[in-house]
Amino acid sequence: MSDTETRKRLWSVSEKLIRKRLAVVAARASAFGLRFFKLGQGQSLPGRIALKVDPQILAHLAGPLEVVLISGTNGKTTTTALLASGLERSAPTITNAGGSNMTGGIVSALIDGISQNEAARFAALEVDEIYLTPVCRDIVPKAIVLLNLSRDQLDRTQEVRKIARRWKALLGEFPGVKIVANADDPLVVFAALEAHDVTWVAGGISWTEDSLGCPVCTGRITFSGGSWSCDCGFSRPEVSWQLSGDSVVTTPEGTISLGLSIPGAFNVRNSVMALAGCACLGVAPELSKNGMALVNSVSGRFQTYPLLGTDSHVMLTLAKNPAGWVELIAMVDSWVKDRAIVIGLNARLADGRDPSWIWDVPFEVFAGHSVVVCGERATDMALRLRYAEVDALVVPDTYSAIVVASKRSSDVVVLANYTCFQSIRKDLERIGPRNGFAGTLVGVGKYLAKGRK
Repeated sequence: MSDTETRKRLWSVSEKLIRKRLAVVAARASAFGLRFFKLGQGQSLPGRIALKVDPQILAHLAGPLEVVLISGTNGKTTTTALLASGLERSAPTITNAGGSNMTGGIVSALIDGISQNEAARFAALEVDEIYLTPVCRDIVPKAIVLLNLSRDQLDRTQEVRKIARRWKALLGEFPGVKIVANADDPLVVFAALEAHDVTWVAGGISWTEDSLGCPVCTGRITFSGGSWSCDCGFSRPEVSWQLSGDSVVTTPEGTISLGLSIPGAFNVRNSVMALAGCACLGVAPELSKNGMALVNSVSGRFQTYPLLGTDSHVMLTLAKNPAGWVELIAMVDSWVKDRAIVIGLNARLADGRDPSWIWDVPFEVFAGHSVVVCGERATDMALRLRYAEVDALVVPDTYSAIVVASKRSSDVVVLANYTCFQSIRKDLERIGPRNGFAGTLVGVGKYLAKGRK
């Protein structure tokens, strides 16, 4: 090798190292600035800046880590939290706990995680369905967990079959990657069926309306007795991981009992997917389940907040599409009892501009309950509830709606779609619990000042 070629190679290596370091410095500086000036949490923008400086930064950051990617329409954030907590019982783990699941957010999470723990071995990363392909190509993970596919933000994601075909093509590019796939969702099975190394899990599916058409022959899929099939031969594969009761999981090695701290049958099914994902990275279910038991809320989901100046408590829950609402309503209906219900609906870009999907949700189960509706599309929700024969009071302001509901019951449960949920969460966390009359005056003053702006 000539001296010229040697110098070129050394410069190439040096340039890559310099770009990586500059990208990390730029990301950290922007994150600090955003938090210092209270312009945001710095979950996505710092990563986008880093990518501008070094387009290969994602591959550089993830290179030393054993990475598992989690994707699907519903349950990504919770499954990722469970999986990360399970892996943490074995070795230090990095995750995008805030739920920022596009490329910029993932880069930000990796930069933050590595700076806090350079000895990290694992990374459990939630990935938006559309972004799974580019992220996977940059990272080349050890495993991918595929949860489900259903209608969500159609103005951005388009039809779910399109995503299924993209996933199918992607998995064909990476025969060495382990796949954990939900055998109960025909679209996920279609995407993963020809993958080389698939672990099939009974991950559950309560909403089948988006899976009735066969993705293989365009015929009709029949759901019956916990299984599904089409006349063309496309059918549910045999599973190696499944629930055997309310909280007992059957694995290839035997059975284990779960002890989750978060509510809902759908979260039990999410935990089965997470257990299988941990196993793909060599962490035994007996160990990972102990980590999962420590998760009691996920980015505000299922978290309970005290309401300022009252004895009331507010539980936040998130549902953003028909499938998610069906799961959540099934849970809430079983334990809501005398609790007051607040339903929040926005239709911003992150929610999807068209809220007509609310007519597919069986709100009839709330008949007879005390319901208050809020958000930018509160009147749309009120009309839907009227046709469901549910009496609802319209209070567009989210925090005021919670206060009104708290007069009806000291326990309030909030069901809201994405941006409405985040708005309510921000309000409750900003005010926080305060003691005494002075604390109440401070909180009321803040809201009066906010109303004048």
